[in-house]
Amino acid sequence: MTDKTNPYILNKIYPDANSILKLSIEKLENIKDSCVVVIDTNVLLLPYTVGNKGLDEIRKTFLKLASEERLLIPGQVIREFAKNRPNKLAEIYHAISDQKSRVQKYKINSYPLLESLSEFQSALKTINDMNELVSKFQKEMGQVLDYIKTLNWDDVVSNTYKELFSPKQIFEPEINEEEYLSELKERYVNKIPPGYKDGRKLDEGIGDFIIWKTILAIGSKFKRNLIFVTGDEKNDWNHQSMGKPLYPRFELIEEYRAISNGASIHLINLSNLLELYGADTSIVDQIETIENQYVQQMGRTNRIRNIYDKKVAMSMAREKCDICQEEYPYLEIHHKIPLSEGGQDVIDNIIVLCPNCHRKIHQKKTKQKDPIIPIIDESLITGIYCMKCKKPTMGSGGYENVCGYCNYTDSE
Repeated sequence: MTDKTNPYILNKIYPDANSILKLSIEKLENIKDSCVVVIDTNVLLLPYTVGNKGLDEIRKTFLKLASEERLLIPGQVIREFAKNRPNKLAEIYHAISDQKSRVQKYKINSYPLLESLSEFQSALKTINDMNELVSKFQKEMGQVLDYIKTLNWDDVVSNTYKELFSPKQIFEPEINEEEYLSELKERYVNKIPPGYKDGRKLDEGIGDFIIWKTILAIGSKFKRNLIFVTGDEKNDWNHQSMGKPLYPRFELIEEYRAISNGASIHLINLSNLLELYGADTSIVDQIETIENQYVQQMGRTNRIRNIYDKKVAMSMAREKCDICQEEYPYLEIHHKIPLSEGGQDVIDNIIVLCPNCHRKIHQKKTKQKDPIIPIIDESLITGIYCMKCKKPTMGSGGYENVCGYCNYTDSE
């Protein structure tokens, strides 16, 4: 298998041109009572952000499908859930801790001139009462944080899944690792959905690929229409317009149709599934709001930026670059392991750099895992801020390595 694209790839994706024109996709309403429903990882994680009523509606919907033997969970989804569940709990812990730290006691300085004023004394009493409430709040939030620390696969969401999912619901296809990796590479090179958008991750996007192969194995075994419930809106799963998903990629529809003897596949999110099966409309609206917030947070780059950790990193740096230790009026955030390669947006993966060092790191690509290890080649300095006068004038005089303000050069 080469890294070159296959000029005849369309013949492989659509081997029967005549069948394309005859394709007919069953509507959701027509298949909802007989189809198989497959759940994605992000759907299993979403209940960590909903209330008890929302979780109960999700449980009832899943239970209905499970009792009818129509609910299936790919083994890869369970493994990804196990990997990401601690991160969801950590996000909750972080949010609670942040809220706890934001509420502080009030203090008024001593003003002897005002001590005899009844209004001032009343204000002091009010502040004392407020501080007592703050102390109570701090204590209770601390107890909440302690509770989160004790969770060991016995949180309410995990317990719900233990109740709902039996070995009948877990679907595991046979995996030939060598063949899977070869096919994944071919799909990535030729941009065959799904998963090629995740090709730069540490797992090279194999997670989505394995889930898709599981869906195909389900279609091959049961020959039934299928609903895949997912929050993934990237364009390697969906055709899009203005960044919004319209309908599944036609390649996916055709591949599933071919292997399932003409069955249809639909991709919908959790709120659509709940609505389809008659869940409470207020809960459907709540889930939809959470899904929209998630998409907005992920943004165009499909990643969550942790603003709090960045502020902490900036504070720890004390206006100094983590590499050159020079003070700069403007510092930038850099991820040790890039987010595109699976790195997390957390304090342990963040360093603070001056524009010069930051640009040099990105100019000189390296395979070293820790970019703090000296990889800076002084001949490559083309930063924005001058290291001498600290002005954004490096290269402004027409010479790449000369400051246009103080004439400082990199050789000094």
